[in-house]
Amino acid sequence: MFIFNCSHEMALAANRSNYTPPQRIRQMEHDLQLFPLVWLNNEEDESCIVWGWDLAVRERLRKAGVSMSSMPTDAELALWRSFSHRAFAADYLHVFLEKEPLLKADQWVGREMRFVRSVSDITFPSAVPIIVKQPFSSSGRGNRVGTSDNPHFIDLVEDWIAANDGVLLDRFYDKVLDFATEFEVKSDGQVLFLGYSVFEANPQGRYGGNIVDSQTALKTQILAAIPHFDLDACVRRHHQMLSQTFAHRYRGYVGIDMMVVRDEGGKRKVHPCVEMNLRMNMGIVAIRLYDKLRLLQHLVSQGATRADCLQNKKLGFLTMAPEADFSRFHFDDLYHLLRSSSRLPLSPIRDCGFQAFLQSGRLAISFS
Repeated sequence: MFIFNCSHEMALAANRSNYTPPQRIRQMEHDLQLFPLVWLNNEEDESCIVWGWDLAVRERLRKAGVSMSSMPTDAELALWRSFSHRAFAADYLHVFLEKEPLLKADQWVGREMRFVRSVSDITFPSAVPIIVKQPFSSSGRGNRVGTSDNPHFIDLVEDWIAANDGVLLDRFYDKVLDFATEFEVKSDGQVLFLGYSVFEANPQGRYGGNIVDSQTALKTQILAAIPHFDLDACVRRHHQMLSQTFAHRYRGYVGIDMMVVRDEGGKRKVHPCVEMNLRMNMGIVAIRLYDKLRLLQHLVSQGATRADCLQNKKLGFLTMAPEADFSRFHFDDLYHLLRSSSRLPLSPIRDCGFQAFLQSGRLAISFS
């Protein structure tokens, strides 16, 4: 059983079993209910798969007949929720930046990011744009940009603090590139580095899509944005910290969103932890989709027919692709498939509603 509960962060904020998301989000979850076929692996087919664990999705599964013994306990969900809180990400970031011997101190930004519980704690100069984020939000929702001398912005921050017992504040940077490092924490405590993801987002953080490409190409794109940066050392630092923090305390995925930015002098630097997502995310979906496309390329190069490909469990996403669209792609050339201007559907096609698709090398979700 699998559930695409993209309302996960909202459910974390509500923190109750009987939470019902807004109608538009319910429609998105309904329209994309087969989207997990894009990222499911064979070994996951018989498991209980969710986008992210929270009280509400566990209750949905319980009502569907799933045994409570096979799902996270109350204590585990409470701990995982605390890890998903933006206050935890701020603390994690400062520990990361304090361990300076590994990497050059002048390559980083982010030291001003902090979780505040009063507007009196805002210490940014009046002319400096800042971004405020609610404790539980994703894909740019629950974010606002302003300055400390704007009374309307300060009123908003004060309202959000009152409603959420605090907000995250950070400098609003001149962004060059959004990227992430993706990990998985196994039940035995082992932490695996799954790879890099590169994604598009507007200046306020609203998600626009993930680039689907090889890990070599994605790493090259990141390093092109900030030459001479020791990306491998950065990954090792995150891996070390995640192992110390999450081993035997959490199991599941961890995505750490990062940015290449320009400082006031135009020098490029890295923000090593803009956000931390303890759930499946579009970066991991993009990694798995690329692997499935490589498998598809291999099968077709061996003479496999469409029927043969559809019978392969790892290529379940092809069940959403119409015959006409499917036949137009040149499967002997993966690069052509990834860059094609035609849409490869990754969810059922609807006249009106949400759809996931691959187009021009970008994995995205749109409302039609």
